[in-house]
Formats: sequence, C-alpha cells, structure tokens
Amino acid sequence: MSSPPTRAGVTGMQGLQPAVRAVVLDALRKGIGGTLQRSSDLQASVGVGAGTIQRAITLLADQGAVLTQARGHLGRTITAINIGAAWHLAQLGPVRIVLSPSGAIEIDALHSTISSELSEMDVPHSLETMPGGEQRLRALLDGTFDITAVSAGTFKTFIERNGDSQILASTALDPGTYYRRNRLVTVSRAHDSGTPIRIAIDPESYDHRSLTLAEFPKSGGYDYVEITYSLVPAYVLAGYVDAGVWRMTKSPVPVSLAGLRATELQRPEAVDVLRDFSRAVIVARSDQPELRAVLDSLTLTALVENQDRADAEDAALEQRILATADALH
Repeated sequence: MSSPPTRAGVTGMQGLQPAVRAVVLDALRKGIGGTLQRSSDLQASVGVGAGTIQRAITLLADQGAVLTQARGHLGRTITAINIGAAWHLAQLGPVRIVLSPSGAIEIDALHSTISSELSEMDVPHSLETMPGGEQRLRALLDGTFDITAVSAGTFKTFIERNGDSQILASTALDPGTYYRRNRLVTVSRAHDSGTPIRIAIDPESYDHRSLTLAEFPKSGGYDYVEITYSLVPAYVLAGYVDAGVWRMTKSPVPVSLAGLRATELQRPEAVDVLRDFSRAVIVARSDQPELRAVLDSLTLTALVENQDRADAEDAALEQRILATADALH
C-alpha cells in the first residue's frame, strides 16, 4: 500500500496544486516509459511559470509519487508512478464504482477483489450497485460513475449498438468470471414433470433475453412472461411461470428445499451463448487518464480463487443443510 503524502509534502503544495495535478494527469496518461509533457506546454495549460512546474515535479519525486529522468532535448522520461501517492497529491476525487447488486458469488467476489486492490493502491473509492449492465454502461457515459463490470455479451452488444468504443476502455477477464456454468441454471418446480410452457423473460436484460431464447427458443411454442430476472424463482414457485433462466445466489435455504429444481442449461445453443457471455469485462472511461491508469493497474489475480472458494463454501453449506434435513426425517 502506498504511503500518504507527508506533512512536508502537503505544506509544499501551497500554490502548486494546479501544476501538481497537471503533471500527475499527464504522467498517468503517458504511463511508465512515456515522456512527460514539455514544461512550456504544462505552463500554458495551467497558467503558471517554469519554476512552479519544476517545483511540482520535484515535490512529486520527493514524495515518491512520480519519478522522472531528464534526457536533455528529449524531455523527461517517466520512470515510476505510485498511483496512490500521486492520486492524493493531485487531490483527485474517489473512483466511483458501480456493480451489479450482490448475491451471486461471481459478483460478490468482484466487489471484494476490486475494492481490495484499490485499497492496496491507496486509491480512494466508493462502491454502489445498479441492476442492468446496459444501464451501468450508460451511467459511465453520462459521468455518474467511473468504473463498472458487465458481461462480455452485454459489453459487445452495447458497443455495437452505441459505437462508444473510443470512449470506453475495457479489460476482459477469464471465462466464468461473470457467469459460472454451474450457477447459471433454469429453475422449475421440483415436482413438475411436464414440459414447461410459460417461460420467464426479462426484457430489460440483454443477457437474460439472449440466454432465455437460446434455451427456450420461439420455435418451441413457449409463452414468454416478462419478469425481472432476480425474481424468477419466486414467480416459478408461485406458479406464475413454469420455468426461467436464473443465476443462483447465496441463500440459507437450498433450492431443493424451497420446492424448486435447478438444472444447468441443456441446449447447445444456450451453452454457446453462456460461454460467449461468461467473461467479466471491467470498463472505465478512456478519456480520463486517471481512470484508465486505475483500469490498467487492476490485476484481479485473486478473483478466480475468491470465486472458487465462495463456490465451494456455498456447496458445502448446502450439503450440511440437506444432510441435517435428511436426518430429521
């Protein structure tokens, strides 16, 4: 974790703030190995003199935030950046993260892993939730939030429809980091033996629509009933629909004890859609260098391990509950 600026560093900021911010943003934009903007250009951008720019560069170096090496007429090469220290010295605001509501182990692990890495970098941040991948991407575009995570399917479709590939920067993670094969299921009532007719579908979710139509295609003669995807089990249990695609969430009550049956996707077309959609894609605005730098610094190497552990813990809990229920009978 980076150390916060020292008292001497904070005191030295007096009158330097615009210059420090300009140097930090330029360094984050260029990255290690890049060449810092010429002093004359930095002066013009913030309206200060050459001495002020030099003091800002010196202060950032003294605090270990941005290190550069002078190379004569070639300018200054950026040799090291401590994002947390640079962030604090430039007085940049918290990174506003918005993710899908918690409950699914994939999403909960994304919440904790992203937050943990930003804390390790000492980058201030806030985390809120919002249903709907498309809605979250629009919230990035309108400036409400800075970083989000969506499925690969949602991201690809959003870019194709809106043409914002130059505004949004993205990093795709491993397969299964957004949807795990064993946790994306169809649910039906446990004792129903007939072919389901009434199928839940969420018209507001691109992923749910695509997965539902792949598993229950229109050619099958199904009747589609519009339901928010998170409520699918409740509406199945109530008899309002016969079945629906659902991402399993953590619950103290196993699906089978709730009178439901959970089945992995069966049709090859649905399995193909799930495979294409299963990656998590981390997205930030590319026109803000500080956000692009944060996105590039996120490794999320612990994500899959965290998801595996949560999956195993959930399965073990279910087995203990089912064993206890069997013993009582």
